[in-house]
Amino acid sequence: MFDPHVVELILAGVAGLTVVGVTEMLKRMFKAGGIWGYLISLAASAAFTAFYLAQAGIFTLIAFIGYTLFVFLAANGIYKAVAKT
Repeated sequence: MFDPHVVELILAGVAGLTVVGVTEMLKRMFKAGGIWGYLISLAASAAFTAFYLAQAGIFTLIAFIGYTLFVFLAANGIYKAVAKT
């Protein structure tokens, strides 16, 4: 149901800004780490996702929740959570 290309487009951001970059800027600006860092990242992910979905004309609550989750996980390096063998 969720298109990985849409996640990549959202992560690429608007006008060349990336979700990861904006999140890191906000974390440093507010000197946030730990849970506060994740909350800032979640807010940035939700904002970028809502903007992209609205601009693309595909905004639904399910799409918003799903894509926000995927963007949040990707922006926070979920790939780092894979155990090394």
